[in-house]
Amino acid sequence: MMLQTPRLWFAHPPPELLEQRVISDNFSIEVAGVGLVRVPPEFAADILFLLPSWAEQLRALTRAPSVPGGVLFLKSDHIAVGTIGFKNIPTESKEIEIGYGINTSHWGQGLASEAVAALVKWAFETGYATRVTAKTAIANIASQKVLEENSFVKNGESEFDPDDGELIFWVLKKS
Repeated sequence: MMLQTPRLWFAHPPPELLEQRVISDNFSIEVAGVGLVRVPPEFAADILFLLPSWAEQLRALTRAPSVPGGVLFLKSDHIAVGTIGFKNIPTESKEIEIGYGINTSHWGQGLASEAVAALVKWAFETGYATRVTAKTAIANIASQKVLEENSFVKNGESEFDPDDGELIFWVLKKS
């Protein structure tokens, strides 16, 4: 399924994109439904970091192939600017965790907020989930603003992550 917003396309990472990243950190590739796109070096490291997670997502997609997410492409430039997706499949109570990231060169443009809004709207409208959660590092003020702009609220829990430090838990329930 191809989800899009006024400025973004969401596309699952085709295997060729992952294979090309292993060879080069700056390349162009044809993506179905999007066309020829460029994957810049600043994004490429994220691809390698996400390989294990995407492998699990691709396995999950065989069970639910219509779930959007993956790479975010900027329509105006045909460039990969970030990633977004659900980190798991919904629980029995239809709860799911969202994760996202935007290239530093595209911070401050509202792309993460736009992408989160679209993916959450899809989850609620399709009945895929009725509760979406997220975690942010205490120091990641920008990501906290993205969640606040999308009506997420802090739920009072926290945990420690070795890479990000103390995390804040967020939740948004379908109204």
